[in-house]
Amino acid sequence: MRWPKLFLYRAVKKLAALRYAPGRVRPGACVVWPPVRTESEMRWLSRWVSWYLPPQTQLCVTVPVEGALVEYAELKDYEGFADNVAIVRWPTAARQFDAILLHRMGLVEAIRALWFFDGRVQSIDRGFWDVEESLAFENIFRTQQTKSLSVLRDRLAEVSLENYARLFQTYHGSEQAFVFATGPSLRNAFKLRFRGDELTIICNSIVKDRELLEHIRPKILTFADQVFHFGPSDYAVAFRHDALRVIQEYQCKCIVPEDRALLLALHYPEIVDDIIAMPLGRQLNFPTPGVLYVEPTENIMTLFMIPVASALARKVYFCGADGRTPGERYFWQHDDRAQYQSLLQNAVEWHPSFFRDRHMEAYYSKHCDTLERQLVYGEARGIHYISLTRSKIPALAQRYAADALDMHPQQ
Repeated sequence: MRWPKLFLYRAVKKLAALRYAPGRVRPGACVVWPPVRTESEMRWLSRWVSWYLPPQTQLCVTVPVEGALVEYAELKDYEGFADNVAIVRWPTAARQFDAILLHRMGLVEAIRALWFFDGRVQSIDRGFWDVEESLAFENIFRTQQTKSLSVLRDRLAEVSLENYARLFQTYHGSEQAFVFATGPSLRNAFKLRFRGDELTIICNSIVKDRELLEHIRPKILTFADQVFHFGPSDYAVAFRHDALRVIQEYQCKCIVPEDRALLLALHYPEIVDDIIAMPLGRQLNFPTPGVLYVEPTENIMTLFMIPVASALARKVYFCGADGRTPGERYFWQHDDRAQYQSLLQNAVEWHPSFFRDRHMEAYYSKHCDTLERQLVYGEARGIHYISLTRSKIPALAQRYAADALDMHPQQ
């Protein structure tokens, strides 16, 4: 039933949008729909709104309530909501709002809302479809041009270009770059001996492993996942806490997708000058300051790590990219010290549709194909790729050098 619901939702949204006249509503005004009925809905919404639509956005969010929750409208307060949130008794003048946050996606209810609100609906129902709820904020930021968002967006674009230009000036033409993934073989990184000036690129939950970080001393941190890194779950909160520490402690640059960098900068202004908000283009590209974009892919290695390493170094070494065994239920196995194992279930609870609708084997197959295509592209440009650890990913298995770790290639 989910596929027909998704198809109808998107079709009606496009049709209804044709009737939309932006001039008759207040830009920057959002409303949660339908009215909130239960305490559990209220708790979830307070955290969703606080993370994705904080006061710094200058977006005003109205939360209509009904039934037993009208007491919050009378108090005009609910724990977890900031000053940009107004709790009101239903009914309210819903047509005055420019963005409608649909938190309960019954099929008939969703279609009626889409038509009534002229296609201005963004689904934030975490059980609706894949990552729809996790990316609603990007659509809102894109359409709601508040002064605060516009100023920060312009600053990020300027800082990102400056930061990447410095990286390019420092490392372009380097003999080697090291790319570290989170597989169990990541432990082998301790066999490498670093001088301290090597281009080392880490990703994701490696920020958790203090001992390994001190050994690697990362120059670039990359992350992009809308659930694990840019969501409101306890998992994402723990990750961002560690990521912030790594950026500040090692003074490394942080490469994230352009659309999500805005959310990061809103909450953590202290690292704005360390961010590279990377634009996404339509084709494979190894980014330079003059042509700054990467192709959009679903894995952090092919999204940022390979393109950036390939743009800067003549040899790219991989460590910890183990791949996946057929039949595994999850994406792949992780090194325990580089994964928030105890918080994985919390991420599932916060984003159930992401895990329900993600076809792991199809995702992995596409990742393998993309990785092979990128390495072939790089090799045609004279770049040499070597896997320091064994991998089930065909492209890396073919480029595995059994004695590379013992040779200490950085010396």
